[in-house]
Amino acid sequence: MKVNKYVFKLKGDDYKLTGTGTLYYENLQATLLKVSEQKEEEKPRKKFLGIFKKKALPTFIINNLVLKDSNPRKNNELKVGIINHDRVATKSFWGTIWGALGQSLIQCTTGTVKD
Repeated sequence: MKVNKYVFKLKGDDYKLTGTGTLYYENLQATLLKVSEQKEEEKPRKKFLGIFKKKALPTFIINNLVLKDSNPRKNNELKVGIINHDRVATKSFWGTIWGALGQSLIQCTTGTVKD
């Protein structure tokens, strides 16, 4: 994956953050992993490196049905994520910011923009 840039505009008050966020990227691919069973007698380094196995079917589904390969899309359509994030009083300022930015990142990579 190559991230070209991420542009966002936020506006907030004591109760919520609103705004937009756009992630410009190319060649997004995900690999879903599971922890594999290891034998006790294996060397520690080999055990550490070989602890994960790829989940082939879920990885295929995520990459072909859920995630979008790039933004802007191949037809030059640009997906802009809409941020509408309620503030949780027990979360820090930075936690609230990251939650809001996460909303737009998910919308840009999946193409599910909520108005």
